[in-house]
Amino acid sequence: MTLRKKKETFILKIRDKYQDTYNKDKVIQGISLAIDCLIENEATQEDKPIIFVSYGDENKHAAKLLKELCVEHYSSTSSELFDYEMLNLPNSSAEDALLKLVEICRCRTSLFYWADAISWFKTLPSNTMHVINFNGSKVIRGVNQQDRESITIKKKSFNTNPLNEEHFGLINLHKSISDSIDGSLSDLFYEEALGLIIRPIPAPTGYKYNNPITIDSPNWQKEACVAIRRYQGKECQDGFKWDTSNNAWENVVVYPILEDILMIDSQEIRECLIGQVTMVTPENADTYLSTAWIHPFYRRRGKLSKIWNELINIYGKFEVEEPNSNMQSFIAKKLISK
Repeated sequence: MTLRKKKETFILKIRDKYQDTYNKDKVIQGISLAIDCLIENEATQEDKPIIFVSYGDENKHAAKLLKELCVEHYSSTSSELFDYEMLNLPNSSAEDALLKLVEICRCRTSLFYWADAISWFKTLPSNTMHVINFNGSKVIRGVNQQDRESITIKKKSFNTNPLNEEHFGLINLHKSISDSIDGSLSDLFYEEALGLIIRPIPAPTGYKYNNPITIDSPNWQKEACVAIRRYQGKECQDGFKWDTSNNAWENVVVYPILEDILMIDSQEIRECLIGQVTMVTPENADTYLSTAWIHPFYRRRGKLSKIWNELINIYGKFEVEEPNSNMQSFIAKKLISK
């Protein structure tokens, strides 16, 4: 289970388990925001520390609960990494603050800290730490700013229902199109294909594609598969009728071709769907390969050959549906090699 998916269940667990303890609502807000920081760390492949700031005990309660989550989620990592301790650095200069922080890191490997106020670490260079600030009417998250007792606020929250915009960070749609499609993910993909835009389709931040993708997979994954099939239709000029309905996905198994790609709009590394092989497994008939397509930039790298070998191991002998004009040379080569 991804951290983004686990976030909701962990928050519910806290609400049920700690009903009459401390300032529960504020602590839960802080935990939710701290998990967002961890999701960002994963997406950017960073280990940026998190510091909880509060005049009360919310900071220590939140750090303790976050450690509980991390020990469970990152089970192969030493639990010492998720210990939490006070951070009070010199305010004389950035150099003195960094030297003290280096000294702390040499002795301990903590990723989490707590402080009463931002002034305790305000001389650190900007963007050194995630900050969860409880000292206000509303808990906020952001990153530290050097020589300031305020933070650069980050409002992005990673909930379990991905926003359609997470698939379209680089695409600017005209307002008339945005209004007419009313946020429909399938219509967004359709408008892209209509504009001859063919690109890798990123999973939302903190999520991964299933392998394989089936009727039971999340809808956003099936929408991405339909979009890939639409790209194939555009390139090969073969019409198709496929959507995300249960009827359309009955006995269908999609083997995704994936690549981790750096998003230039967010500097996140996201798992992207760059192609797929679609198998149909009828109950009373032979399994057959229905479609196969890979983004032009990723062809001739052995990716289809690798999946082909996996399919042989899973299904043994199978038929190939016609037409598959874009795969004729590839299939011919595979059949000859057999």
